[in-house]
Amino acid sequence: MKNTKANNTSFSTDNQPQNKRGLSTKTLILNAIKRKALIELPDNASNIEIEEALIGHIAQRALSPDDNNSGMLLKLLSEKAWSNIKPTSELVTFDFDTTLKPIQQAHQVMDAVANGYINIELAQNFVNIINTTINIQEVTELEERLSKLESALNS
Repeated sequence: MKNTKANNTSFSTDNQPQNKRGLSTKTLILNAIKRKALIELPDNASNIEIEEALIGHIAQRALSPDDNNSGMLLKLLSEKAWSNIKPTSELVTFDFDTTLKPIQQAHQVMDAVANGYINIELAQNFVNIINTTINIQEVTELEERLSKLESALNS
């Protein structure tokens, strides 16, 4: 016999999951730091204030010549505190003619390095872009030629 009793599927205050999700590990660590008074913080300090105080405390110890752990703490700061900083290149200007053949464009890049407009790493990036453009052009031309051959065979 089928169960004809309707299930209660509404999410009322009486029908809530039993196992509620707890605090994140990060929040637990920050709360422990605040509780253990490693750093002087008020009870109502926000997580951002706790993080700033912790990083400040680590930086102070890392820069102390008397602290035996200063090297490890400097490494921790460089790996964790600044890990989200992305390297960027400065804006550069030099003569570059996109209508020239790739070998001539590569010579323009070499001239820019020789004249101090760009560094060698940036020049390598330019040459890589030129090579990628050549590869894209070759594939495009092959696709067009293949399409023409297929059309000629099907005619």
